[in-house]
Parts: sequence; structure tokens; C-alpha cells
Amino acid sequence: MKILHLSTTDIKGGAGIAAYRLHKGLLDNEIDSQMLVQRKSSKDTSVLCSNSKLEKFFAFFCLASDKIVANIFGPKNYEIVSPALFSSITLRAIDKINPDIVHIHWICGGFLSPEKIKQIKQPIVWTMHDMWPFSGVNHYNADEKNYITGDFENSNFLDRWTFKRKKRAWNSLNNFTAVSPSKWLANEAKASYLFKNFKVENIPNGIDVDLFKKQDKELARKKYNLPLDKKLMLFGAVNPLSGERKGYKLLVSVIQELLKLNINKDLALVVFGSSDDNKVDFGLPTYFIGKISSEEELAIVYSAADIFIAPSREDNLPNTVVESMSCGTPVAAFNIGGMPDMIDHRMNGVLVEPFNVNLMAKEISDIFNDENYYNSLTVEARKKVLNYFDIKIVIKKYLELYKSVL
Repeated sequence: MKILHLSTTDIKGGAGIAAYRLHKGLLDNEIDSQMLVQRKSSKDTSVLCSNSKLEKFFAFFCLASDKIVANIFGPKNYEIVSPALFSSITLRAIDKINPDIVHIHWICGGFLSPEKIKQIKQPIVWTMHDMWPFSGVNHYNADEKNYITGDFENSNFLDRWTFKRKKRAWNSLNNFTAVSPSKWLANEAKASYLFKNFKVENIPNGIDVDLFKKQDKELARKKYNLPLDKKLMLFGAVNPLSGERKGYKLLVSVIQELLKLNINKDLALVVFGSSDDNKVDFGLPTYFIGKISSEEELAIVYSAADIFIAPSREDNLPNTVVESMSCGTPVAAFNIGGMPDMIDHRMNGVLVEPFNVNLMAKEISDIFNDENYYNSLTVEARKKVLNYFDIKIVIKKYLELYKSVL
């Protein structure tokens, strides 16, 4: 069995990282797996990328064209818009590898167009990391139900045209299976106009639980020059302050409510994934530690914190939540997207109705004020990951799926 993963990136961005972890997990299980990407950041020889100057220029052209067209003609009320006009990847590159299954991941940014996807001859498994595969140009648009009705007549021109292109392309797909890391996205896909007749499976993203594990809190804090005498809240993602989807403005409001509860003397915030250049005034001592260069370092950061806050407005199954829980650091989040797949309220973290910042602050305060409660959350958070999100468990599920489509 030979698997080829197609992903815009390998170790950059949440979707690329999830794809790479799956690829490496398959290799560890002696499965013939390769990864073909548009932009390679790792030094892994099993990850392939265009090398010639002409191929790199064309990849840049595809990416730039997507961005320019999206900025000029795309809807203005969404953070990410992908018309997928061109493909920097060729069918020749796929056929040269000669896989038994082509496993698609996040492929926007000019890497793979709908027209190119329909030409792939091998069975296709597509792990959806957002709503784009069954929507128009938008990656998250749960508030608009046009992706369910298929009625895009009143939508933005580029949104409508991209949806029609997908409709034509997906109608040509035969041996095709969609996979969602979260139950929420799986249900949305099953209800969608484009994917309602396709097989949709729910398989979560997996992590290396031997890497993401609890470490000495004092040593972790000393490494990043963080205070030893404060309760540390952690917030972070890929560029968490660049848009509103990850909820940094909601976090500001949560902290304001926390301050009203008179526990501000003991609190501080740690932010990763963003530099001081993007500093936001959160209203209490804040430590910006920038982008984390490795997963080993990331595990140390999670271990330094007392709680991870994930105030996302829209999200699928963010890696950060599972990673934090695996390190024994409980998570506070709003009950949206795939959050309830990971967090069991008041058992291994807290799950708050969207977007009740007062209640979120109260839940966090309760955690900090009850040591036995907190200790129970840390133990149960780790258990949840071991039982459901260990990469070894995820690999077994994918191997069963691969065998079923051949």
C-alpha cells in the first residue's frame, strides 16, 4: 500500500502539521508513505517539493494569483478566501510517484484546483481541515447556509463561480472519501450540497503523546523567563492576533471580567505565535514569546502554563487544544466546532456557551480557586488524549479506511 499526501505545507500551519504527523506515523508503521507539498519547511527526505527555478516561479505565480483575485473580487467579510484558480502541482508529479491512494489535506494557496482534483485517477481520501472543500471560496461560513442549499445566486461573484467549479469537478469523482477530524465538520459536510452523496468519516488528528507530555513546571518557566509566583494563562496559534477567528478580542473581554473578580494580582498571560510587533493590551502582565520553532519547545511552553485558553469563534479540531491537554494543561474554550470532541465540561477542561465571556471568566476563576478540582482536570485531560488522540490510534483508523477504498 502506497499513500501520497498532498498538502500545501508540511510543518507550517495547523493543517500542514496534522498532515505531516499522519505521514510520519504511517512511516513508523512501515507503510509506504510520501508527502508532496508546495512549500517545504522540513528537511525530511520523504517530503517532496518542486526544486527547479521554473517550478518554484510557477508555484509563486499560482499563490500570488489566488491572493490578488481574492483581494479584488472575493467577499470582504471573511479572513481566508481561496478561489483555487491554478494548480502548481501536475498530474505527472503524482503519476511519477504512482501511489495506490492520494490523500488530500489543505491544498489552497495555488497548490491544487478543483479541475486538477477531478483528473486524479487514484482513489482519493480528503481530510478536511475547514469548510472549503464543500463551500465556495470561504473556509469558514457556518452562519451562511448556502453551502447546504447550493443556492449561491445572491452570493459574491467569486464565491458563486468557485462553487459552480467545484460542483462540476466533484460530480466527476468516483472513488472518493471525505474525512473530518471533528464531528461538527463531519455533520456539516454530510448536510452540504456538494458532499451529501459522498462517504464522510470522522477520524481525529493525532499527536505523539510521548513528545507532548507534562514536564517540570518550574524548569519550563525558567527557560522562558516566566514568573514562578503567578497563575499563567496561555494563548496561542499560528498568528493568533492577525484576525478575529481565533478570538483574541474575546480573550481581552474574558480577562477584563477576570480582573473584576479580584484575582488579577496572581494572574499573567503568555502568548505564543505572535511577536511584540503585534502586541495587544490584554490588561494584565503579558509575555509574548514569539513563534515556537519545534514541538519539543512547544511541549515545554504548555507545561509552563496553568491553563490554555482557546476562545475561537470558529474552529475545527485545533492542534493546540489536544497538545495542551496531552501535557496535562487543561483548556477553557467556547462550545463551538470540534471543541466538545476534546473537552468534557468540568471533567478535563471547561466548555462555555458561545460567547459568554462572563461565564468563561467565572469558570477559569473556579479552576484557580480549587486546587483539587484543578489537579483532577490535569489528570483527566491527559487521559482523554491517550484514549482518543494518540497518533497510534489514529493510524489504525486510517489504515482501516485505506484498505476499504482499495
